[in-house]
Amino acid sequence: MIRETTYDAYEYIKANGLLGARQWEVYHWLTKHGPCTANELYDFMDESGTAQVNNNTATRLGELRDRGVVTEVDERKCTITDRRCIVWQCTSQLPKVIERNKIPKREQLRRLRAATNYALKVFKERGRSHYDEMQNILAGE
Repeated sequence: MIRETTYDAYEYIKANGLLGARQWEVYHWLTKHGPCTANELYDFMDESGTAQVNNNTATRLGELRDRGVVTEVDERKCTITDRRCIVWQCTSQLPKVIERNKIPKREQLRRLRAATNYALKVFKERGRSHYDEMQNILAGE
């Protein structure tokens, strides 16, 4: 049975679109069928016709854990694989905003220039037509 605080968080996340589409799908099914293993969750999703590929389910669970909306609660034998697996459960938390390690625009441009110069050098060494083609691309032609 789902706790009321978890249900409140679920409704808030749903109403405000705080998760990406695939994350939401996994979170939604875990709320309905959790606690369960990633393979069991995938099986529920597959039966409903909403599953993508199984490793995406496990990947999304890791992302959702990092955002604080699901947690690892136990390990037990999975009913699907018959192997020992992590058991996942939804929390009553709202998703954390993950700060990405953003590369400053100036550094992005520097890297782009360096890659472009390298490509030009390689194209020039291979023959004039490649070099001219690259120049045309860069000029937007």
